[in-house]
Amino acid sequence: MRIIINYTSFFILLLYLLPCTIKADIAILPYRVENPSMYFKKEMGMDYAKLLSTVALLKKNVTVVSPLKVYESLKRHNTSIYGNITISDLELLGKKDYYKYIILGTLSKSGNNYISKSLVYSTASNSILYNIRNVHSSIFHLAKADISEMLVQFNNKVYNIKENKKLDKLKNILSAGDL
Repeated sequence: MRIIINYTSFFILLLYLLPCTIKADIAILPYRVENPSMYFKKEMGMDYAKLLSTVALLKKNVTVVSPLKVYESLKRHNTSIYGNITISDLELLGKKDYYKYIILGTLSKSGNNYISKSLVYSTASNSILYNIRNVHSSIFHLAKADISEMLVQFNNKVYNIKENKKLDKLKNILSAGDL
């Protein structure tokens, strides 16, 4: 559990330092944790949304709403953070906060594996674009797989040599393999 707290602090710092625009492409809502326990708390859903935001910023040419702004937006619209979110909630978030896409889902743990069930909602067409399920023993690799499948329509980020060095340092800090 201590590892998660250290990574969470790092992701919060990273997301505050990375630039985000008001009219971002994607808002990632906190994931609802199925069957929370002492070792897998419901707050893990917020941490997973932060992790997905970080991976999306690093891997894809997209702008992602900061998790803090998403949290504030949910509170402002009286939308449950860890409860059920309806299509009308998604429509409201898209219209009022100008999100093009909204990602939400559930996170669970079975044995040594993490399981995510995610969907990508388009506010332009008011429809679900993707419904994805992934399983992995590493939550970092699970996030990478989720972003790769959910944001397939966006180009991968291309880094110059200086940015590659910074990215390599970040990968070493995260110790998550190849993001």
